[in-house]
This record gives sequence, C-alpha cells and structure tokens, in this order.
Amino acid sequence: MSGPWPATRACQPGVQQVAVTAAAGGSFALGFEGESTGNISVGASAATLQADLAALSTIRAGNVQVSGSGTWASPYLVSFVGGLGGQAQPALTVASTPATANTVTTKYDAAGDVSSVGDNYSSYAYTYDGEASLATVDNAGTSGAPHVVLTSGYDASGERTSLSATINGTPDFLNTYSYDALSRLTQISQQGQTGGNAVAPKSIYYGLEPSVTSPASTAPTPCGSGPTVRPIRQTAP
Repeated sequence: MSGPWPATRACQPGVQQVAVTAAAGGSFALGFEGESTGNISVGASAATLQADLAALSTIRAGNVQVSGSGTWASPYLVSFVGGLGGQAQPALTVASTPATANTVTTKYDAAGDVSSVGDNYSSYAYTYDGEASLATVDNAGTSGAPHVVLTSGYDASGERTSLSATINGTPDFLNTYSYDALSRLTQISQQGQTGGNAVAPKSIYYGLEPSVTSPASTAPTPCGSGPTVRPIRQTAP
C-alpha cells in the first residue's frame, strides 16, 4: 500500500477488498470465521465469489455482496449486508494455490470516517479531532517498517497549522503552515523537534504572481477561476 491518508468517507462498515495477482490458471480460497471456500479460479466473476462466500455457514445467503474483478485496479469489494451488515467483521483470510492474494480491510468509526486500513503487509490507524479533521496516522502493526506516527494540528478555521512525526518513539520533523487573511497558504517551514532526530530547517514561501494583481490580467486557471499561486522562493537557513 502507499499513501495512507483517506480520500473519501463511507457510511457502511464491514467492507473488505481482495486483490489477486497470479498467472492464468491459478486459484485461491477465502476463509471467514473458521470456514473456507473451495478453490476459486483467478479472474472469477464477482457473482461466483459472492456465491462461494454465501455458501459458508458463517456467512449464509443474503449476508454478502461482491463487486469488482479482483485485480489491483478493480479489487473485489466484499460488503457484509443483511444480518452481518452495519457492523465491523473479522478480516477474510486468504489461501492461494498458486495465486498470490492480498486482502485490504477498511474499518469505520461511528461517524463514518475511516478508522483503519490494513492488508497482508501493512496497517494504518486514523483518529480525528472534534471537527472531523484527520488528527493522527499510525502505522503500528506494519512489519519490517519503522513505527511512524503523524500528528496534525488545525486552527479555528480548520486550516492545518502543523504536521509532526515520531519514528520509533523519537520526535522527527515538524512542519508548520502559514496563511494570509484569505486563508491562502503562504509558507511551509520544516525543522527538527527538541530531543529528536536531526532535521535540516527549510522553508517554502508562496505568493501571487505580479501579473495577476490587476483585474485586466486575471484569468481562470485550468481547474477553475482565480489567480495562479505557485512557490516563488525556497530557503534552507
């Protein structure tokens, strides 16, 4: 997995993703609560996987829906519904012969925000502040990687003002963000934290191009209307 920051909100917990990579002719099996399907051919339709899962006594018909094609671009989306809907469910287990399968499990809190995402190789947990802004990202449980916790701070307008990191419990970088009176980002600065790892201080400053300060020269940007903003200076004190 890469990029653990959640991009969307969801309203229904108990949704899991399964992506399968293997040469043609491979097969895999999925298990749930101690029961396992038979071998399922790589590239099987969502309807086939749904029928195989519904045949398990730990799931049963009417309690699972499957969509997608099982590829990395379009993984199987396994949704627990009916008597198993509206609640977090144990992760599906994977057996592959000789296919390599990966199960991505996403959990949600009572507000519908993503609380964790994990697969066979990594795990990320998310917390939020009282305004539902992302407060922390924690990769505890990810094997073979340093334990990293990212913590964000926000001002009263909901703009992020800081992003700090700890690595294996040791403070690392601290980013701070500055805005102008129109809530436009004007500066990002990075430095180390007291007692933490050495981080070279650096800053990026943002400003409006002089050519867009007069109404006659202001033109829509490719993604909408308004002046273009770009970084104009970087320093490393």
